[in-house]
Amino acid sequence: ATTTTTTAAERCELHEDVQKVCSVDGCRVLVDDMKHKSCKEYCGEQGLACSGAWDEKDDGCEVKRRLTCATESHSDDVMCECSAAGAPPALGGCDLHGDVEEVCSADGCRVLVDGMKHKSCKEYCAGQGLACAGAWEEEDDDCEVKRELSCSSRSSSDDVICECKAPGA
Repeated sequence: ATTTTTTAAERCELHEDVQKVCSVDGCRVLVDDMKHKSCKEYCGEQGLACSGAWDEKDDGCEVKRRLTCATESHSDDVMCECSAAGAPPALGGCDLHGDVEEVCSADGCRVLVDGMKHKSCKEYCAGQGLACAGAWEEEDDDCEVKRELSCSSRSSSDDVICECKAPGA
């Protein structure tokens, strides 16, 4: 049996409309022709998942403001970060899936989760084989915290920020 090792650069071979590569691993790129399109759509078309989206300054890799992966762009250029669907985050940590709208931490353990109405972060994390480390109401469909919640709080909104950890950690 042969083992094939896939490098980060191979996992993030983004070709379509890439104006500039903004990260060493090639997963964060400045994409052209993005008007009325989201990074979630862009990454999905490449067979990848969106792990971040930003408005950029002056056709470069400098961040102007953070966007959600689902935000449709009003400009031609948007910076998108894509990752292999189901692949562990670049810095290790959690491999969270299921209605993840945006990854809110470098280790991938804090995420903005969609479809959380009447559900708790405790339930969400348990469904991933993890324990809840924190829960927050989000500000505006993004990773900005509006207020802290308990892990067992059932949400009245559709989007919640959940942070998961290994059980017993």
